[in-house]
Amino acid sequence: MEEPPVRKPTQAERYKALRAQARAGDAVAQAQVDAINAGNRASAAKAQAEGRKYRYPAQKAAYRARAKAAWLLALTPAEAEDARQRRARLAAAKLKREAAAAAPPKPVLSAAERAVQAVALNLARNRAAYQARKQRMAAGDPVAQARYEQRLAQNRQRIAAKAVKLTPEQRSDIARQGALKRWSDRIVPTVTKLTPEQRSERARQGALKRWGNRAAPSE
Repeated sequence: MEEPPVRKPTQAERYKALRAQARAGDAVAQAQVDAINAGNRASAAKAQAEGRKYRYPAQKAAYRARAKAAWLLALTPAEAEDARQRRARLAAAKLKREAAAAAPPKPVLSAAERAVQAVALNLARNRAAYQARKQRMAAGDPVAQARYEQRLAQNRQRIAAKAVKLTPEQRSDIARQGALKRWSDRIVPTVTKLTPEQRSERARQGALKRWGNRAAPSE
């Protein structure tokens, strides 16, 4: 279950806390309060000169809260639920963006490293999809079962098409190459590097080692 997004203080709440710090004697907070007040006075003078009505941040926050409450009252329950879910999604997306911005930069990968990473990611996705399909099939999902049988038939047809294109000699040669690849590390170093005399001597030594303990007492 996802945790609800953390609520951040509003602009009015931040300004209220800043003024409390300034009243407590914090010089930095007092300087920030003075700068904010000067900016508000300049904005109010500019709005008055242009014939507009200026609202201070606290007034603007209260106005928005009243407008939002009136808007929510005019919504149906379904519309209110949609609006709540949308706000939750926007808040979660904002937290995700902030976490991504605060995270350390990703290392720069070369083309070969990116290719290896893409192959590993694709393999992990395929495995996850296969496990999910198996679970759906075990649960009796007919769509998953039909898709699995279709994929199985396609794979069998592809394998059969490859096999038809090969002659018996080619298939035999492929099997021989596979056997050589599997057993070359065991056979080649011990057989091809020995002369017939060396192989005969090795066989004789093996026979002596196997039968020496039995033949010695009888002699």
